[in-house]
Order: sequence, then structure tokens, then C-alpha cells
Amino acid sequence: MKRLIFSISCCAAMVACSAPQIVIDRVQQRYPWNGYVDIDYTVSGIEATDDANDYFVSFSVTTGGVTAVCSNFLTYAGCDLPSANGSHRVTWNTVADGYAALVPDGSVKASLTYDIGTLSDSTYMVVDLSAGTAGPYPVRFIRTDMPTSVFNKDLYKTSRLVLKRVPAGSFWMGVGTTEWTVDRYGNITEWSGVSRQYVQLTEDYYLAIFETTAQQYKLIVGTSLATKDSATAPKFGLFWNETVPDQPFNNLSTRATCRGRQVSGFSLPTEAQWECACRAGALTTYYNGKNYTGQQAADKTMYGNFCMCTDTGTYGPTVSKNGQGHALVGQFAPNAWGFYDMAGNVAEWCSDWYAAYPAPPEGMAWDETNPLVNPTGPETGTIHCLRGGCFDGGWNVIASGKRQAVPSTTTSNNAYRNGFRYALTVK
Repeated sequence: MKRLIFSISCCAAMVACSAPQIVIDRVQQRYPWNGYVDIDYTVSGIEATDDANDYFVSFSVTTGGVTAVCSNFLTYAGCDLPSANGSHRVTWNTVADGYAALVPDGSVKASLTYDIGTLSDSTYMVVDLSAGTAGPYPVRFIRTDMPTSVFNKDLYKTSRLVLKRVPAGSFWMGVGTTEWTVDRYGNITEWSGVSRQYVQLTEDYYLAIFETTAQQYKLIVGTSLATKDSATAPKFGLFWNETVPDQPFNNLSTRATCRGRQVSGFSLPTEAQWECACRAGALTTYYNGKNYTGQQAADKTMYGNFCMCTDTGTYGPTVSKNGQGHALVGQFAPNAWGFYDMAGNVAEWCSDWYAAYPAPPEGMAWDETNPLVNPTGPETGTIHCLRGGCFDGGWNVIASGKRQAVPSTTTSNNAYRNGFRYALTVK
């Protein structure tokens, strides 16, 4: 049994376009009263020459004389509700928006807004991968600033890919000579072979908020899920020659489209881009503002999925010797900029060849007056960089400035520790 408790109204809020419209067909609260409200609606009038992803659907509810935006939905982010011509259903989570499970009688209003975002002015890029290898992959640019947590749903870990824009800027990369870290067992050791340098990134870039999952990899590359793959766990076991520069990035770059044009340039992040996004402004050993003291607990709120973690979670079928394994992405708290699993889970490939950081000109240092600009590593090499540590790594490998390296030709079984996330530099 279901109970219809809402009256319905609609509004098409347009800019330079008045033909498209949205009509609410039904609003129905589920029984038993669990706080879920199904909203059926129809969008019409969007021309074939327009991009439906430039139209944004939103709902507001008025109850008890108070009007508020419906923000939380079961499957979709509130900023990414279906907007193509046709009939759609979304399920509003009233409890997540602060209402009781049974909402008093009220009215729901729908709006359809036209807003063109671009690479240079958007906060998020959402790529629809549902067409698989057949493509294309429609891209939606979202200019609204909101926490990445709105995308922490299975849809955005399987058939959607969400990237967040990181503005150009400067930061301290690496670790200082007086900074200490620890090995995987908690034994304090001093850093060696790593220096701190002031880096300037002159171009904005996008970085995926989640590590690339097995299901996303399957849709983009066309491979079947392996026995030990879990759809929303990170895709792992990738050797360098399987990761770049071919299928995962070329396929995405040739299939991603927006307004009839290709959105190309997907790649791995550089080491500098990765560390800038990982630190999220922090100068400490870990991105959560902490330095190792030998006392703090390794909980999911502060760190991530690594061998000293005492928090339990949901893991994929690959289990490490400490009883853990690859955690499903997005279970551990994100950093201050909203990026998930930057510490632990899988070590992430970067585009750089591995080498010592470049030395500054004689008598100078890489500092605020003389930054190292857009470092990309040496032009050639035999070893590539990984960052972030993995699920069976210790305190040392999850440090924001920690560098790891693997020979490009390796076929080691240790590849189960390695994965990646997508990036795109705004040119």
C-alpha cells in the first residue's frame, strides 16, 4: 500500500530558452513509511541540437509553511538528476534531508534550469559510462559547489565517473629534512632521499574523486570482471604497460562527448598533481593534518585502508594476510578537498618516470620566490611512480609525500597492490 500525500506543481526556469519543460506526474510516499518518496516526472521540448546535460532538474518541498530544496536521493546526486526528454523516476530520501519518515502533507515543485558549464569554470565533470565500449560517453559539467559526498553512491562508482576540478596553485611537495616517518610496524625512521620543494601548478586539472573501480574499468576497456574483482572495489593488478598510455585513457578520451564535441586529454595525474590533491592544503605527514606520534589510532575518520587500520569495513574478495583487502571505494572519510582513498587501498600510478627530484639552480632553492613549475619527471626512464600506499602497507607508505616506484617491465605478483585514478589537465 502507498499513500499519496503531496500536491504537485512545476516550474521551468530557463535562461535564453523557453520551450523545454518539466511536469511532475506523481509524488508518492512509500509504505511502510521509511522516508522514501518516489517522484515521477516528464521532461519535454529539449531540441535535438541541445545537450540534455545542460539542463538541471531540481525539486523543492513546502510543508508546514516552510520551503526547502530536496537534496538527497537514493540513486542520484541531487545535482545530477535525469534531464533528457522522457519520463523519469527519482526517489527522494526525506530522512537524509532532515524530515521525519512520514512527511506531513505538503507540495512538491519541480524546476528545469539551463546552465552551461565548461572545463574552465565547473566544479565537477560527470561522465556517463553506461554505453560501455560502444560509446559515446555523455559528459555533464556541474558548476554548483557541493561536497563530493553527494556522489558517494554506487552509480558513481560503476556507470558514472566523477572528476573534481583542482584550481591552479602552489604547495609544498615532498617532506622536510626534519620530518620523521615510521615503517609498517610503527618503528620510527628518518626520511632519506626525499626533499621538500615549493611547486607551482599553472593549470587547473580534474581528478577522479574515487579510485577507478573494476566496473568502470570493464565499461571503458571491455574486459570482464575477474574472479577477484568486486564492482565497486578498485581495479587492481595493473602493470604499467596495461595502464598507460593505451586503452583506459584513449578509450575514455575518444568516447567522452559534450555538446557534440569530444572531451579528450584523460590521463594519469602527474606526481605533483596527485600530491597537491592528496595534501589538500596540509603540510603535515598525513593529509588529515596529523604527524605521526606513535600514539594515534588508525581509524577510518583519520586515515584509510592500510595494514595498521583498526576499523572494519566492507572488502572485496581479495583478502590480505591481516584479514583485510581492497576496500570498496568511498568507505573511508575523504580528505579536505573531497578525494577518497588517497591513503591506502591501492597504490596509484602517476605519469612520471621515477627519479630524484630536480635540483634547483646553484645557490637557490625551490621556494616561494623560486617555485618548481609544473614538474612532470624525466622524459625517459625504466621505473614509474606510485603514490598513496596500499591496503597492506604501513604508516610510511600512506604518508602524503611518500614516493614508491616499480620497474615498468615488472610482472610481479605485487601488482595486486596497484591501481589508478583518472585525471585531465585543463589546457
